[in-house]
Amino acid sequence: MTRLKVAVRVRPMSERELELGCVPVVSAESENTLAVTNLKVAESGAGDSRERVRRFAYDCCFHELATQDEIFDAVENIIGNSIKQRYNSCVLAYGQSSSGKTHTMMGVPGNPGLTPRLCEKVFDYLRETAVGEEMNDLKVTVSFLEIYNEKVRDLLDGECADNYIARKRLPLKVREHPKKGPYVQGLREHYVTSPESLLDLLQKGDRRRRIASTLNNRRSSRSHSVFTVDCAGARLRLVDLAGSERAATVGKDRVKEGAHINRSLVALGNVISALAELSSRCSKRRFVPYRDSVLTWLLKDTLAGNSNTVMVATVSPSSNCYSETVNTLRFGQRAKLIIARPVIDEDPKERTIRELREEIRRLRLLLEGGGVQSYSALSP
Repeated sequence: MTRLKVAVRVRPMSERELELGCVPVVSAESENTLAVTNLKVAESGAGDSRERVRRFAYDCCFHELATQDEIFDAVENIIGNSIKQRYNSCVLAYGQSSSGKTHTMMGVPGNPGLTPRLCEKVFDYLRETAVGEEMNDLKVTVSFLEIYNEKVRDLLDGECADNYIARKRLPLKVREHPKKGPYVQGLREHYVTSPESLLDLLQKGDRRRRIASTLNNRRSSRSHSVFTVDCAGARLRLVDLAGSERAATVGKDRVKEGAHINRSLVALGNVISALAELSSRCSKRRFVPYRDSVLTWLLKDTLAGNSNTVMVATVSPSSNCYSETVNTLRFGQRAKLIIARPVIDEDPKERTIRELREEIRRLRLLLEGGGVQSYSALSP
């Protein structure tokens, strides 16, 4: 049993925010605490003085000068251990549009984000815990999808051309298996044998993801993306959500996209709230509306079931984004309350093979040690 971990990253002020005369209102007071100042209350002097500065506590807080290395070190401690122990895991980036989610997850050439860094380390994690010849038999597969206007598309479909018209004809359906849970019917899984082949598929799919220019962001992600690495039964999901945004900041051509994005994020917020209430009040049952959106249905296990999940909430420090920042921080506080119970997903045949390999390893150590006493010490 474990709680969902929440890390918050404050990005630097943008050039546009500085040109508009905005000032920073968010500061990281410690490794676990953020302070947000409400300038309207501070300037007018009206209201309770305690409302001028609001403090929020999380598992990790990163100020605007935090590097990609620092973010990775904090997240890897959780995700790396999960993969080594063959538990499902997930990193989920949440925040308003232009708050730095994609930069945190993907980064830029020469300064990669969480997704490529974790992909480079996946095979190292597996080697550390592989028993005997197990590494030679491990099957690592990759899939990459986007959710755009509530429709799922395969970003690694070889028959899918890199243009909008071709991709528009290929929506996939989310189904639910009675034992394995939600899955995407027809989503292709690609076998990989090295970090290089894994990163190649990541870059290929990322180039096909939908982006567009808005008033706040010249390269705004217009879809939610889910990159999944299945490593020997342990599933790692790397989720970069599209950001919530005001209709006035997206332009007329992007209003429909923005409406779909906001609707799915509202559904995600409702699911988080329901799960947080269930976790804090175990005696009461409450309906969790997973099927209100494709996103929440697909991430059902990731949010409250069989997964060690880290949510990275990104926020702008600008006074112009005060409301959106507070909403993101409240969302993170609710997510912190969620309790998950991850278990090792393993095929019965694979479990038998793993147990036999462990027994062989113990017997080899017994022969090397030369005695019953050594065997007794090694036996569980």
